[in-house]
Amino acid sequence: MANVQPEDTNAETRRSFKPQDRRFGDYILGAQLGSGGMGVVYEARQISLNRKVAIKFIRDSQVASPTLLRRFTIEAEAAARLHHPNIVAIHEIGEIDGQPYFCMDLVEGESLRARIADREFAVRTQEGTKSNGRGVQVAIARLMAKTARAVHHAHQRGVLHRDLKPANILLDKNHEPILTDFGLAKILQQTTSQSTPQRLTGSGDITGTPSYMSPEQACSEEVGNAADIYGLGAVLYELLTGCPPFAGNSALDILQQVQKQQPKNPRTLNRLIEKDLATICMKCLEKDPRHRFSSADELANDLENWVEHKPIKARPAGISLRIRQWVKRNPAGAALIASLFIGFSAALVLLVVVNRQKEKFEIQQYELFNEKMRQWYRIWNDPSTREITLSSKELAILDNRTPTDYPDAVRLTLGEVILDDAISYAQVHASSFADLEKYLSATLQTPVELNLRLLKDEPPGGDFASRKIDFMIMDAVSYLASKQSNPGVTAIARNNENINGVIMATTNSRLRQLKDLAGRTLMFPESNEPLTIFSKARLVDAGILKQHLALATNLVYRFTNSPHLRLKSRASSREIAAAVLTRQVDAGATFGRRYAQERHNGLTSLDTFSITSTVFVGRAGLAANVVAAFRSALLKVKGSPAHNDDRDDPSDWGGKFPGALPIDDSYFNALREALKKAAIFDGEAQPNILK
Repeated sequence: MANVQPEDTNAETRRSFKPQDRRFGDYILGAQLGSGGMGVVYEARQISLNRKVAIKFIRDSQVASPTLLRRFTIEAEAAARLHHPNIVAIHEIGEIDGQPYFCMDLVEGESLRARIADREFAVRTQEGTKSNGRGVQVAIARLMAKTARAVHHAHQRGVLHRDLKPANILLDKNHEPILTDFGLAKILQQTTSQSTPQRLTGSGDITGTPSYMSPEQACSEEVGNAADIYGLGAVLYELLTGCPPFAGNSALDILQQVQKQQPKNPRTLNRLIEKDLATICMKCLEKDPRHRFSSADELANDLENWVEHKPIKARPAGISLRIRQWVKRNPAGAALIASLFIGFSAALVLLVVVNRQKEKFEIQQYELFNEKMRQWYRIWNDPSTREITLSSKELAILDNRTPTDYPDAVRLTLGEVILDDAISYAQVHASSFADLEKYLSATLQTPVELNLRLLKDEPPGGDFASRKIDFMIMDAVSYLASKQSNPGVTAIARNNENINGVIMATTNSRLRQLKDLAGRTLMFPESNEPLTIFSKARLVDAGILKQHLALATNLVYRFTNSPHLRLKSRASSREIAAAVLTRQVDAGATFGRRYAQERHNGLTSLDTFSITSTVFVGRAGLAANVVAAFRSALLKVKGSPAHNDDRDDPSDWGGKFPGALPIDDSYFNALREALKKAAIFDGEAQPNILK
């Protein structure tokens, strides 16, 4: 690899690069991809290796200053020492006929700036859908977590980027973020052959882009890793809100805001943005570097915890911290206030003391909360545990509310079968329970406490009253089965959601419609799930019965602790998609959400159909006024529907309670017909549920 000299003061030995000279050493240049204050980038083909690359030249090297040449060199050196899948790779650094250049990977895609301009990441309620934008926020969090991991990789190798912004993050054809443009990078402890480090900026120089620049950069102070944490936060802020933290009519105006003003909380600009994600963003944008995340890796961990519904470490800044930050930004105003209101000083001291006591109490409460969470996790993960009950007061704690105590309250219990993390589920939906309690209390004109009981399996015989449950959230098949055993149960309402099923195959399987499945293998979820029942009904409509298939199964094998012992278990939607993609089966039935996630891996739809949604059911013998009050409460709670794309079970409430719709018996007619056809598919008599 050719070496670039740190400095070349002989301007006569260099020439300006002319883009019309399409041949440049071992490269043939193509279209110009972009340009900036320091350099210009071209698409190129490397002749010797016959590959597409990108080449960056210094802009007008003939008149470039030594400092500019040195910055160009540092950009190449900084990127060259980094080897990470989310950082653009440098292949060669050199100089031809006095023209410095470096060769790097050609990223086929667009910048994050272009994607934001196209409103691809806009957090909004999609017209005609039930999404409240959580899916977009999850995509944003995952993208920023990967970018933060790349920045952490650079920090570990002594490289600060110092110019993190959407224009310097590319999205490749696989939608993976690629960090580029280290033109303002700082290599820690780098020295030249001279006795002291070489300065690349003059005294008082400011480097970076104002809207994404940390306060310490804006003040021309020495910067560390925390400056890049701020830049990541500024990019996250713009992805969530559509605008950077600060904007103005001039660079000077923006720099003054960066130094003196607090950015608005993203939730004040868009209430759809979830609270914890906004907290993570605001922690990145703290004025004091010490109050930001300690590393980009810690930021990535918190983003991933949020995606997975785990507790995050970031916490909103307390009142005392905000006061200290304001005084630091406004020393003149603070002095004036102190001189005019000397008595207020004593009150302020008292306020600080009180807030310190409050913060100490909050820390103790937080520790107690974490201990309670660990206790709940231990109980739920115990194989002998079949259910767990969270009281109304415990749900209030999960929702950061002060529990109320009404000795004479009406106590009701809502139950649901949960296939995954019950505690995270309860934490996500705690606010919806608070709304239900409020509306129930108002309708019944007496305090109501609503407890949550989460089950690992269906109640025996569908009699959920035997487990002291007043209301159940269940799929429509379970309701019909429960209704047969307990005629007194009542369907109260249904979730306001549209669930689709898909029968899918791989794109290269030559399967294009359901009738092509004759003689092939097909995998379903649980045999009594609505998805399986409606899938079988669609197959019957296409003339395909179980006997026409080579194999129809819903079993997968899992290794136990012994590598020679495999256990059969029911397949989840995720496992079915994986089985189809790995050719274990020819086709499979899955939910539309899972298909949409995996489609780009090479799946095609043979049929798409609607499935009945989740229903709310009241036990037999429940007072009519309680049933009516619960129905009224469900219809009043206006949630923002958003399924978590990582969940395979559509019977839960998704990311938020999606709201409810009235229901009558006719809603189940489509399911009854599907059950009859499913029995025909299996070669059985009329289903027991319909007898």
